[in-house]
Amino acid sequence: MDSGEIALHVRPQVGTRIEDASATFDKIEQEIRRTIPPGELSSIVDNIGLPVSSINTVYNNSGLIGYQDGDIYVSLNSNHRPTADYVRQLRERLPVAFPGTTFRSCRLISSARY
Repeated sequence: MDSGEIALHVRPQVGTRIEDASATFDKIEQEIRRTIPPGELSSIVDNIGLPVSSINTVYNNSGLIGYQDGDIYVSLNSNHRPTADYVRQLRERLPVAFPGTTFRSCRLISSARY
């Protein structure tokens, strides 16, 4: 089943200020929008930085280690090409476009849409 959901963990260089990390995330989102056609893209949401409460780390398994870390979640519209194709393209394009930034995971979320 293709849920049309992609999750990726992004880590700019350790020590990057959160303001600079936010600007990097904006550029990454632009690259995602260049990769996925607008008619297939529903939304992009990012969460940057460490949670205020440690209880929130229970719900995050991506390995946040600093304020520069974050996760990007991409949702596709119902009539989209195979999500795995976009995951493959992003895995190739993002590290080249953003040297020094680590993309620890770029994966399909396999659960069904609600």
